[in-house]
Amino acid sequence: KYLMDVGKFWAATGVDGFRLDAVKNVPKSFWDKFNKEMHAFAGDDFYLVGEYYHGDPSRYPGYQHGDMDGLVDYPLYFTMHDVFAKGGSMRHLANRVAETQHHYPEPEMMSVFIDNHDTKRFLTKADGDKDRLKLALTFATTINRIPTIYYGTEVSMESDKEGWSETSRRDMEWDKDPDMLGYVQKLTAIRNDSIAMREGKMLEMWQDDQIYSYGRVHPEGEAVVALNNSADPQTREIPLRAESQIKEGTVLKDLLSGQTVTVQNGKIRSELGAKKAGIYMPL
Repeated sequence: KYLMDVGKFWAATGVDGFRLDAVKNVPKSFWDKFNKEMHAFAGDDFYLVGEYYHGDPSRYPGYQHGDMDGLVDYPLYFTMHDVFAKGGSMRHLANRVAETQHHYPEPEMMSVFIDNHDTKRFLTKADGDKDRLKLALTFATTINRIPTIYYGTEVSMESDKEGWSETSRRDMEWDKDPDMLGYVQKLTAIRNDSIAMREGKMLEMWQDDQIYSYGRVHPEGEAVVALNNSADPQTREIPLRAESQIKEGTVLKDLLSGQTVTVQNGKIRSELGAKKAGIYMPL
């Protein structure tokens, strides 16, 4: 009763939801009662996201049920670290996405993140490579998850390589990197302005060691995302999915570079610079 009263106290302040810490260490019967009561008090759109620090997605379905809306997507986080921060194969990322899609009852309610207070800052893990940070952020804001950005990541904050658990939580450095802040603002604006990005079905379109591409398809809009994890420029002819409503001859604009491409023979020719992404939408 005390914990439920505390939850209602904070919900009444107008916050949008709670991150529920270490859910595996608390009986599920409690979460069933707590989450149901929080939603009854604060509304169905009050976001309740559990934290289960484990890399196996098969352990998650038992928690994403009833009134727990989603969980912090640690299985995807570990793979994003290997691929984006350390330059691993994009096939590894594509396969992990497919695996989590299979296991999660509602993948679109899961919370994707690239770093938080319990990890090293992404930029530290990527040895200061800001292109890798931008690529990881692009992925996190364009897949069918709820993106969670830890404060300071949007201005390129880093941890110390030693003693990172304290330095990952240092005070916000407000004006540290205006360029990165502008990039994050662009990504969030693209997501906010596109129903395909917010609610569209996610369909894989291409995968190899360097490139991963997927579509976000919604009856009211569509987008194609391509990510180049290589240190060299890459070009691919990416076939549209059968489910796509984009017609032959349609001109699409890459909202990140401003360049346009035309659908020819049912394909999009994606030309990406080293460690760059493209977000293509019909004009």
